[in-house]
Amino acid sequence: MPTIRDGRRADLDQIVERWVELMAAHAELHPELYRPASHGRGTYRTYLRERIDGPQSAVVVAEADGQIVGYVVGGAGLRAPFFEVREVGMVYDLGVTPLWRRRGVARALVCALLDKFRAWELPHAQVSYSPDNPMAAAFWPEQGFAPFLMEAYKPLD
Repeated sequence: MPTIRDGRRADLDQIVERWVELMAAHAELHPELYRPASHGRGTYRTYLRERIDGPQSAVVVAEADGQIVGYVVGGAGLRAPFFEVREVGMVYDLGVTPLWRRRGVARALVCALLDKFRAWELPHAQVSYSPDNPMAAAFWPEQGFAPFLMEAYKPLD
């Protein structure tokens, strides 16, 4: 099993490569929404650096033989000001390289992130995933996430 640890700035290039794999998988399902922009790699690298350095945000990685084989990004997010529960833990991205899938890496990454949410005293965790993605549609309920709201899109052309 890979080592699960906090991400560091030195990991950024490898994490971006995992993100490229994740976006390619998403683009196969929904190319109209998940095709990265030409500046995508650089912008995502900056985003990751901000998550690594920022308060109540986290990047957790899985490392095997010096290689980042998976990562998860999350942080505290705010809900609308008229709700009693304002802050929740938000899982933004989860990616595991194909050779390491179905070996418990994603579960270990998510558990580490949820531990951070608990340490920050966040009462709930939230994730968005496509029901068209069979891996995600199976994985997230197995981790105890239950559907709550449906997000829908409509092309306006």
